[in-house]
Amino acid sequence: LFNGTILSLIFVLLADAFTWLFNGVPGQWSYWLGWGLNSLYWLACAIPGYLVMLYCMKKVGFPYFKQSIRIGVVVMILYWVSILLNLKSHLIFYVDSNNLYHRGEAFLIAGGLPLIFITASVLVCIYRIFCVEVHHRRAYCMFLSFMLIALVGSIPQVMVYGVVTIWISLAVALVACYVYLQNGSV
Repeated sequence: LFNGTILSLIFVLLADAFTWLFNGVPGQWSYWLGWGLNSLYWLACAIPGYLVMLYCMKKVGFPYFKQSIRIGVVVMILYWVSILLNLKSHLIFYVDSNNLYHRGEAFLIAGGLPLIFITASVLVCIYRIFCVEVHHRRAYCMFLSFMLIALVGSIPQVMVYGVVTIWISLAVALVACYVYLQNGSV
């Protein structure tokens, strides 16, 4: 799960960079490329958050891990269907005739899904902190602090257009988590 999270995060960062690269570039081919890249970005957007949530649940020993996978798969399928339906409805995003990206009316629903997954990770850590003996809580508190980095960093991106902080904060949290795990702390 950790490697999958890293790879999906790299893919989303690259897709995000390419969407900005072709944003506003004139020409019919760039218009369709803009639609394609933005659709690809949005299709992949929730994957790192979902994998982080699953990784966190597995690492802290969340008792409802298998049920969480099933619920998450259903949510992800519904999310992907909504992104594909966006090609006609333009509710999540659209690219205008000048090849400029714009958020749609339902942007917060799709843009908030990675935030919901990261929030679920934080809540799972809090739940586990109160379920373990006191001398084991330190490891869970550290894991919680990593997830809080990602949660706090993701809020500005949802609220302010053009600010890309969710993926950077998630990358920082994953690096901190990796270093912590390499030290054999969990």
